[in-house]
Amino acid sequence: MLLSHLHIVFLFFGLYLVKSAPVGPATVSPTHHQKIGDILITIDLDNTRSNSHNETPTIQPRGLPDLAKYKAHLQNPKTQHKHVFYSGTYKGKSVHDDAEKHAMKTGGTTLNQDLKKAGIVKQPEVNKQTMAWWTDASKMKAQNAKGHVQVVLGDTVSKESVWSKHELPALMSNPNVKSLAQVHPKTGAVVKMLKGNNPQNPKPKL
Repeated sequence: MLLSHLHIVFLFFGLYLVKSAPVGPATVSPTHHQKIGDILITIDLDNTRSNSHNETPTIQPRGLPDLAKYKAHLQNPKTQHKHVFYSGTYKGKSVHDDAEKHAMKTGGTTLNQDLKKAGIVKQPEVNKQTMAWWTDASKMKAQNAKGHVQVVLGDTVSKESVWSKHELPALMSNPNVKSLAQVHPKTGAVVKMLKGNNPQNPKPKL
């Protein structure tokens, strides 16, 4: 009878030790990945367990092209660039198509055309997740521009646009840009000079 009671005591004591034993690090995966749509959420579980390394989980779009290829294309001295930028709407319609037509007529390239020449044919759609990628590409084009640059602007241009906040400041501070001309989206005529002089008219009337 005493032996049976001892067996029960030892059994409960053993269960208590197993239950209270700490879980070792090998039982927890250090990183957890969860896909929501086209967005990959990565959570560093090691950091979330430590107060000294508490970080917010990062959300990264997947499959975006590497802009290093585009930068190398822009900086290649053998590649000729006549940069054409664009922004806004004209009579309620985006000037994107007008800019592409103007670029083809003048031998220039817009951002989309530049990316294709750099081998980035499949370009991401513009949305909240890819906006940073497009902004970086736009700034890269403006920072590496040279010579006489043109921009097709609509009759309405947002102050919050990539052009207003990033491309224009980069072009104005770029010492390699000799001139920056605003051209009409339909006629292609120079509306006004934003920087320097029109190479076809050294002293334009602004």
